[in-house]
Amino acid sequence: SHCSGVCTPFIEKKSYFGGGGGGAYASGGNGGGIVLLFAKSISGSGNLHIKADGLTGGSGPSGGGSGAGGTVGLYTKSATVGQITVQAKGANGATGGAGGGGGGVVDIKRCPAGWSSVLNTDASGGAPNGAGTAGGNGLVNISDDAAICSIN
Repeated sequence: SHCSGVCTPFIEKKSYFGGGGGGAYASGGNGGGIVLLFAKSISGSGNLHIKADGLTGGSGPSGGGSGAGGTVGLYTKSATVGQITVQAKGANGATGGAGGGGGGVVDIKRCPAGWSSVLNTDASGGAPNGAGTAGGNGLVNISDDAAICSIN
């Protein structure tokens, strides 16, 4: 298999793009994308940042709504880098009273014995600007998975 067994237990996972914001007088911000990383191991001396954040809507007398976060999936047996940051944040509201985008989905499956990296996650909704409404928080799911631990 092209996955070498790493992605086999997760083939049926669903992923979603972040929804775009709307606006009557200014354009809405784009929603976040989908990033899926399947790896037997991640190693190196630096840090790893994986993001599927929404974008801020256009500014104006009535700013466009901001985009929601997308989906980030990280599936790996071991990680030995400094820090891993995984986020799918909604964007903050644009100038002109726009609402923030909703948070997306961060899904991490790992084998705890193989991790020495510091893990930071964020699926928060964006803050409003002026009279706008805050975006709701998304979902962060971190699980220690026996299927990942059994990969050779």
